[in-house]
Amino acid sequence: MDRKKILTLNAFLYLALLLPHYIEASPKIVLVNDGINTPRPAVRNTLSFNSQNLSSQADQITIGDLFSGSSQVMDNDRLSSNPSLQAIIQSSSAITSWNISIINSDSVVAAQEQDSPETLTATASILQSSPLASGLYSIVISARNLDGDTSSKTISNLKIENKLKVADALIGPNPFNPNQGTAAIDYQLTQNCDVALTILAINGRLIYRNEFQSGQNGGASGHNQVEWDGRDRYGDIVANGPYYIFIVAKDGSNSSTTKIKAMVLK
Repeated sequence: MDRKKILTLNAFLYLALLLPHYIEASPKIVLVNDGINTPRPAVRNTLSFNSQNLSSQADQITIGDLFSGSSQVMDNDRLSSNPSLQAIIQSSSAITSWNISIINSDSVVAAQEQDSPETLTATASILQSSPLASGLYSIVISARNLDGDTSSKTISNLKIENKLKVADALIGPNPFNPNQGTAAIDYQLTQNCDVALTILAINGRLIYRNEFQSGQNGGASGHNQVEWDGRDRYGDIVANGPYYIFIVAKDGSNSSTTKIKAMVLK
């Protein structure tokens, strides 16, 4: 067995012995993504008022991706209890009406907005001022044009929680080779908040730290994706081995923390 494989095996054994003590000492911190062989998370679309995200056909309506701020909303995502949502609609003839509805698990419409823009491009949007109850929701967007064509889109199984939480965190690819590109760190937030992302070596040494403001990518309600290039705070590529990534979300006196494990293997 070559030296690299021996060092990697020793790191795994050391981690297995040390990990229970970390969990016992930090009962409020949830460790997720404890496995490896995680692919790189998909890159989501960005909000645009051109046809980049649309595939319009003649005499038909196309409804673009749904966004919460600058973050694309997809099935199984988490939303703020006061969501601000929008989607671009495009048609070859005037859009006579659009409707966007937030529907709870009992099939009751919890919130709704509609308009009659009479334009070829419109933005269906909704801003929920009063908090929605915790639970599962679907969002349905529909539109009709002057020629009588209709179109609709549904985003399902959206989770709303009325408390601050960091969820669904992962890093990919994992293991990660910094010589072959960056790794994507994905996580979901239940509301806009300030976020601190810290990466530590297994011995507790600080490797990297970044902070994200509330409402910006990294601190936005819903899906967030940030990059790590595998370098430490001095700009040097880190050594092979396991690393802990702590994601700490704060909003006033409320906070939520999660921890994921990454393996660097060059």
